[in-house]
Amino acid sequence: MIIRKAEKQDYSAVDQIILKLHKLHVVGNPDFYEPVDHVITIEEYQEFIKSPEHLYYVAEEDDLICGIIFASIKDVAAPGMIKQKTGYIDSLYILPTYRRKGIGSQLFSFIEEKLTFHSVTHLNLMVWQFNQDAAKFYEKLGLTEQRAIYWKEL
Repeated sequence: MIIRKAEKQDYSAVDQIILKLHKLHVVGNPDFYEPVDHVITIEEYQEFIKSPEHLYYVAEEDDLICGIIFASIKDVAAPGMIKQKTGYIDSLYILPTYRRKGIGSQLFSFIEEKLTFHSVTHLNLMVWQFNQDAAKFYEKLGLTEQRAIYWKEL
């Protein structure tokens, strides 16, 4: 298995993987997500893979892209808050037939190293309540719950 930067020619495979992740969200939280043909356009994808604030990487095994990890870097500064450079995991997904092989853990460790290289001091991500498998995965990697977001339909 190799981890490499996502490239322009990867769009079709990456698009299909992002759609699988999106479909999980559509099923798990239909009040927020709706079915789409593409989560990001090819133009948006090309901008993201060129942007220094976005880290788009793929895991490849047997010449097949079997997983993705997308992260972004933001300077967080607000009145009353300590200024910090924060990394956000936007997406992490492994195709089902490639799970339980350590690929997700390797992608996560890889992106931690990349974020550290970019002087990021904190890492954040969001897991929806319906996705307890993801929550357990991240807890195994040493992440802890920082806050809860509450909502109410009106």
